[in-house]
Amino acid sequence: MDTSERIPAESINESCRWPVLLLFSGALFWLVVSLVFGVVSSIKMHAPGFWAQCEWVSFGRLRPAFMDALIYGFATQAALGCSLWITARLSRRPLLLGGVVFVGAAIFNVGVAVGLLQVMAGQSTGYAWMEIPRQGASLILGGYLLAALSALYTLHQRRESELFVSVWFIVAGLFAFPWLMSIGYLLAVVNPLRGVMQSVAAAYFQNGIMHLWLTPMALAVAYYLIPKVSGREVHSNQAAGFGFWTLVIVGGWSGLSLLANGPVPRWMEGAGVAAKWLLLLPVAAYGSNFIMTCFTGKRSARSGVAWPYLFFGSVFYFLFVLLDLAGSSENGIRLLSFTPYPMGVSLLGLIGFVTLLLIGGVCHITEKLLETEFASRVPLFVQLLLSLIGIAFVSGGYVLAGVICGGKLADPAIPFGVAARSLLPFLGMATLGFSILLVGQLVFLVAFVKHVLKSTEVGRSEFCVWCCGKASDVVGKKAKVGA
Repeated sequence: MDTSERIPAESINESCRWPVLLLFSGALFWLVVSLVFGVVSSIKMHAPGFWAQCEWVSFGRLRPAFMDALIYGFATQAALGCSLWITARLSRRPLLLGGVVFVGAAIFNVGVAVGLLQVMAGQSTGYAWMEIPRQGASLILGGYLLAALSALYTLHQRRESELFVSVWFIVAGLFAFPWLMSIGYLLAVVNPLRGVMQSVAAAYFQNGIMHLWLTPMALAVAYYLIPKVSGREVHSNQAAGFGFWTLVIVGGWSGLSLLANGPVPRWMEGAGVAAKWLLLLPVAAYGSNFIMTCFTGKRSARSGVAWPYLFFGSVFYFLFVLLDLAGSSENGIRLLSFTPYPMGVSLLGLIGFVTLLLIGGVCHITEKLLETEFASRVPLFVQLLLSLIGIAFVSGGYVLAGVICGGKLADPAIPFGVAARSLLPFLGMATLGFSILLVGQLVFLVAFVKHVLKSTEVGRSEFCVWCCGKASDVVGKKAKVGA
């Protein structure tokens, strides 16, 4: 590719500004909505009489709505927004087909809203992370494809010949999501396989969303941020490449471990557990790059708005994989399979690892798009602190509940009722954690909206002049005060 003509970063930011900010705004809105569902559903785990008269807010509908809003409404939109900007910056050219992104984002958000209403109305498919019926899922996939088309076309027209590490993960993720949505819904919902093979397809889908879609996108953001916050290049592209290919190869196979002790051939269960242990390889590759780049050699800056999100998100990535492996061991399967432990591990991966890294990307990219830093870092500090406390309470509560309750269930001398009642303190702990998380994300949403409105004051005033022939009241009042 011709690299002689360099496009200014300002032009790239301007082309990305409104499409990416639209995706970020939708993502943060659905993050707050998902946590509202999470708080209410968590309350109903230890107080089932809460709002018991309304079937729309029963636990069996709210918990799937919480997970779907978190995965599709927040994580998928935030990942798309980050991928658009990173692709444009690393391709050294403005974002192409930006108008298509607007249309795709609108369709995508309508699909999420329709899908959540369908789930809360009792039309769930019954498969984990695939509860949204085909109508809502079709809108989500259609909107996604329009936004992803912009990223892939921009990459195709790039002026930079080198494909950076982040681009590897972005391309893999962008192709993995439509594959998972199409094959998962086809084999489990539209034209279901027979018998237990439906569960195999559903397990492949659920695991693929985590390890073939969200994990590559989160790592793409991480690999982009590491040089920015440390002031140094990624330590080893070879290690990053090794981690990339091992994740792509074994990420899909590890889903079979979700069927442990189920009515499937033993070779399927064994292959899934073995593949899950091999997930240590991409974790080790990323961990070595993270540590060798940020913490060795000459002291680097390790600064910037995204640094704390990058650090804690990386730590939670390691913890998530280790706890997932513990639950997949022989003793873990026997003791923890029918306890809240798997939910605690899943939320650690979704909220601790994926969400923190994506929010770090949102903060960094928003400052670049608007060419101004956040006026105050206090709301970001509050949001991060509350997020860490909330994650500890939610994931820690479920994991501890699983370990303690699982041990009691395995003891024939302990009645089932006694074992079940041992969950109550930890379920209350999780409810408190969800509430803390909700407050933290509300603080961040308010800070994000204020930052966008303040940074686009002049642009909105010019639009008002063009559209209505007069300046906006906000800028007009400031002009009078200045005069």
